[in-house]
Amino acid sequence: MVSVEDITFQKKLDDKLSFLATQDILTGLPNRNFFQDQAKLTISQARYNEDIVAFLVMDLDHFSAINETYGYKTGDRILQIVANRTKIQLRKSDLVCRLGSDKFIALLNGIRNRRDVLAIAKKLNQVFSTPFTVFEKDITVSAKYRHFLVSRTWRRYQHLDQAS
Repeated sequence: MVSVEDITFQKKLDDKLSFLATQDILTGLPNRNFFQDQAKLTISQARYNEDIVAFLVMDLDHFSAINETYGYKTGDRILQIVANRTKIQLRKSDLVCRLGSDKFIALLNGIRNRRDVLAIAKKLNQVFSTPFTVFEKDITVSAKYRHFLVSRTWRRYQHLDQAS
């Protein structure tokens, strides 16, 4: 006796659940769960190869005021634009994720020293150099950055000064 069952629906459902578990629906960026898994892997590889890995955390300034003033649809659109502009400014080897709300994080590979991180942070300032045009309104947005370096010889992340 042979039993045949079409599992197409189940496979599509599994794929959708896997996507939802690792992606931020609003921005299309990987989410916190994906970031945590990727960071562990990247740090392990960096320690093995004696490389340096950097994290660049970006918090949008006064984002709740933007939501209150212009509405949540405008705030959501700003988050999407920040995500797209950030991806454009980063190198292909870097990973940007949305941690939640108005916080993003970039995982930077191939870092040689602190200056490399600051150069990337300076490049990310271009994300905010022009106003965000949303629903025919120009809205100025800024962000604060925090940087952390991880190397094989450090037991913990080393916090670096803010770049902006």
